[in-house]
Amino acid sequence: PFYALLSSYQFQPTIWDFGRPLAQLLRTNFPLALCVDIAKTWTHNEAINEIENVVQAYSVHLATLRGEDSRSLKKVNDCRQTLSELNLGDALHDVQIVIAVAAPDLTTLKQRVNHIVDAMKPWFLLRAEIGEAQAQAARFFAAQPTSEIAVPHTTWPITSRELALLFAPLGYRKLSGLDGTLRGEAAGANYPVFHNSWRDRRATHEVWVGVSGYGKTFALNCLLLRQWAEENVPFTLLEPMGHGAHLAQALDIPWYVMSAQHTCLNPQDVMFPTLVEQKAHTIRLYETLLGRQLSGTQKANQERALLGEALELLYSGFDDWRTITPEIAPLTETVCDVLSGLGDKEHLQRIARDLADEIAGLCTGRGPWAAFVNGSTNMDLSARGKAQPQVFSFHEMEQDPVMLAIAYTQVLSAIRRDSLSDESPRIIAVDEVYRLMRHPSLLDFLIEAAKTFRTRRKKLIVVDQQMTVFL
Repeated sequence: PFYALLSSYQFQPTIWDFGRPLAQLLRTNFPLALCVDIAKTWTHNEAINEIENVVQAYSVHLATLRGEDSRSLKKVNDCRQTLSELNLGDALHDVQIVIAVAAPDLTTLKQRVNHIVDAMKPWFLLRAEIGEAQAQAARFFAAQPTSEIAVPHTTWPITSRELALLFAPLGYRKLSGLDGTLRGEAAGANYPVFHNSWRDRRATHEVWVGVSGYGKTFALNCLLLRQWAEENVPFTLLEPMGHGAHLAQALDIPWYVMSAQHTCLNPQDVMFPTLVEQKAHTIRLYETLLGRQLSGTQKANQERALLGEALELLYSGFDDWRTITPEIAPLTETVCDVLSGLGDKEHLQRIARDLADEIAGLCTGRGPWAAFVNGSTNMDLSARGKAQPQVFSFHEMEQDPVMLAIAYTQVLSAIRRDSLSDESPRIIAVDEVYRLMRHPSLLDFLIEAAKTFRTRRKKLIVVDQQMTVFL
């Protein structure tokens, strides 16, 4: 390959921000290397004296002119702005930018050099080093002090806030006294925005809305990662597209993928603190599996009562039903066996047997949901006492709305149970909330949970494309 080295020799009085110019430079689709060389950092008094001398020299020059010199006036204004920034705590730095470009042939190299020179012209001017100067300029990319590099040092004085913009493509710096986590850029990319949502003892919920393809999921992943890395706040992410794999891989944590082929979720897992709530929760799951409500008619009410009795008999068989773990929770086939033997009257016995047969036909043996609900839960849904992030993905269950509803219900129930058990901070993030609207009970559950999470320092972030979903 062929190489060229370009050095800056004049910075232009154009407004720089976090997106320009270096972010644009690094987006080019050909190989280049960038060096930002800070040759000197002035002491405060030396910097003030140097800038004031420049102002005085230009003022004398302007006083002797008969016409108008707009360029000199601009220089004086720039110097006065620099003095203002120095008095606010900035330092003054002498900076030079060196760019190395590679290409397979000379023609391509020339095209790439011209492209960079033209693209950067509004912000700083570049010269191509030739001869021995090119070899010397390559030493900017090695462990060499600037004083030992024999090239013309055409540095330019800039303040600390401007220097920070040069490193923006590599990440945003945060002032030591600034509280919060990076959320993004202000309109126009003039500065980064930091926000601390944990200032109040109660968490603050957030609603994110944006059209498809504008970076909601990426921003959510970035925020969760920063909160965990910088603030030590764990999170639980529910997402339907499979993007959670990136977070799981970055943090080296388990990635829980809900799958009709490999996942088993036991409806009898304990999710609520009282037996009445637990029975109602489990019955709701069976209503979803049956595709009908066990209420509203005499027979449906009787079925509900009999199923509740079977569940109570099974739970009461333990010394303390609230300590039941997924490994020993009653299975669906056991519920059917107990249910089929209930009823103190003949017609109730018949109803109990029919309901047990209906549930067994769907959820045991070779039933369509047997592998999914007839067995011990094989996925760790609990976050209680664990300062560890969790990622749940539902992209492999989109084809079966019944199993998707069961999966969402069990995961949300486990989140609610563990969130109310302590006051350690945690973020619960739900991406693409509209998918929950297919099951109104899930949306109701999420709304109810939002009211109780805040009191236990649990932050809820919900993300969707349409504001109408939340209204």
